Amino acid sequence: FPFNEVDWTTYKALDPHHRVPDHVIYMSVNKKGTKIFSAELISEGLIKRLYTRMKSLETKMNFRMETRIIDPSAYNDDQHQKEPSVGSKLFDLGETYIKGSKDLMVGIKATDDALDYEAKKGLLIRPPEIYFFDTLIVAIKQMEEYVWSEYKGIAKDERKPNPKPRDRNDHQPENIHRLLVHDCKLDRKSVV
Repeated sequence: FPFNEVDWTTYKALDPHHRVPDHVIYMSVNKKGTKIFSAELISEGLIKRLYTRMKSLETKMNFRMETRIIDPSAYNDDQHQKEPSVGSKLFDLGETYIKGSKDLMVGIKATDDALDYEAKKGLLIRPPEIYFFDTLIVAIKQMEEYVWSEYKGIAKDERKPNPKPRDRNDHQPENIHRLLVHDCKLDRKSVV
């Protein structure tokens, strides 16, 4: 469905990488606090191309952008390259980001809570806090594949369960964690 700037505000999370595509996810929030993961973008190449693709998508979706959150590592300078960080390059293009949370367990808990719901006889008694458009193919796939790591070998019987998820194809779940930890709400001050 189409978004309008009065009833919806949109937040963006970006997980940039050097060796794999950059992952971007958008979460739109309405006046009732309903949160919908409404768009995603997977982009390879230069930062300027990523920026252009994000701006084009935001215009097409009629998003009123509120806050942009980024993996804190995007502000790390590489001592072996003379180029500025990803965050600095995006700032130079006109986008300001805040550093998202790296607290994995808080992010997992926030996501678990947001997905929790209660249904009786096919009716939602307590709806979930978040929804996903079915067009977010990568985010949905990565959420479905997001599993806990397991210890292997002889030591697995002598250890407690591994307290961390597998660090593989987890870019959109990390973006989702960051947006939920940020506690995005419709900002009434900025409504036109």
